Amino acid sequence: MSNQSLPVIVASSDCLAFVPFSMALAAAKSLPIQYRDPPISLPNIEWVIVWHNRSQEDDLVQWAKEKTALCAQTISTRFRAEGG
Repeated sequence: MSNQSLPVIVASSDCLAFVPFSMALAAAKSLPIQYRDPPISLPNIEWVIVWHNRSQEDDLVQWAKEKTALCAQTISTRFRAEGG
């Protein structure tokens, strides 16, 4: 399931979801959903990258790990800046 599926599931059910503010804001522009601050304090997000040992020396895997780590850092920074 992609992260784009989650807002559609929420909009077509009685479910709720905890998502980054930016995702809620974007989804509310095109779907009949509402967003609110969570009623409880949420822990920090822990990011984990996993790869097979045989890929350790693969240049493409190294590049992908670096880009993924950079994206995770950017998302975490923005989430904290938005009050997450």
